[in-house]
Amino acid sequence: MMQKIMMTVAILLLIFSCNNEKNNDVSLEAFRGDIPLEIHIVADSTHEVVVKTSVIHGIPLQKVMQAVVQIGYNDPANSFVNSIVGVTADAAEKEFWFLEINGKASQVGLTQISVEDSMQVVWRLKNY
Repeated sequence: MMQKIMMTVAILLLIFSCNNEKNNDVSLEAFRGDIPLEIHIVADSTHEVVVKTSVIHGIPLQKVMQAVVQIGYNDPANSFVNSIVGVTADAAEKEFWFLEINGKASQVGLTQISVEDSMQVVWRLKNY
């Protein structure tokens, strides 16, 4: 029980205190608007982070993600996410971060998604 509490606290600290050098120090305040957005980050069955906010219409999801959580990429184009809130997908364990938009597997990468309507985003650490 104590381990779960400590992990939850650690994840929350990562969300609210980490500065990702890719986000150019942009605050979520710059993106606040009327479109509801819910982001779930699920590392395993006991570790989930949920961010609920409202953003401006048409904002790239990548910008919002970079403003609220630490994201790492494993390619120069920043198109393949390999870590979120300090949890890195382990290639040796065949892990990857799976992206769902409104309950369906995303057909495009993070860089190609804009928030047009109410959206629920789920990132799950999965194995292939």
